[in-house]
Amino acid sequence: MGKNSKKSELNKKEIYLTALAYASVALVVVFMIFIYVPDPILYARRGPMKWLAFLLIFGALPYAIFKALNIFYPKHSFLLAVGMLLFVGPLFGVQLTRFDRLALERDGQIAAGAISKKFQFKPSNRDPEWMVQATFEVNGRSYVTFPQKVEEDQYVEGMEVEVVYSHRNPDINMLMDMLH
Repeated sequence: MGKNSKKSELNKKEIYLTALAYASVALVVVFMIFIYVPDPILYARRGPMKWLAFLLIFGALPYAIFKALNIFYPKHSFLLAVGMLLFVGPLFGVQLTRFDRLALERDGQIAAGAISKKFQFKPSNRDPEWMVQATFEVNGRSYVTFPQKVEEDQYVEGMEVEVVYSHRNPDINMLMDMLH
């Protein structure tokens, strides 16, 4: 009985070490997506390109991890792949925001814009938060910022604002007040 217990512990340890190895591989893949996937795909707002990065992160990566783990650990492969998804998804969002800020600090340009939408967002189990979106124009083309959290009385619809955007890809943008 002592041998089976040690063998079981060893198997669990192998599973966790394997999961850690796959987590490391997943992190490398996520960072490679940031490096090698062109900005127009990562920041696409319409058409099929809008879904490509999402499908890579939340579809292809977990599926690949599931298939690889299923060879060695068929009982735990689904759970590990889902766990990886829960780990990589938020990491992707955090890193994308970080890369956006770096891009704006490095090569940001300023454009005049206006608050086009102000609304309340109610996250579950928390107080409502005020969000705004602004529209601005670059080279005759209109852009809209992603919703940004603000104080209730900080902005009103129609208010003129400055928007900082990447001259390489204006879809990377933010209200100037939010950059710092």
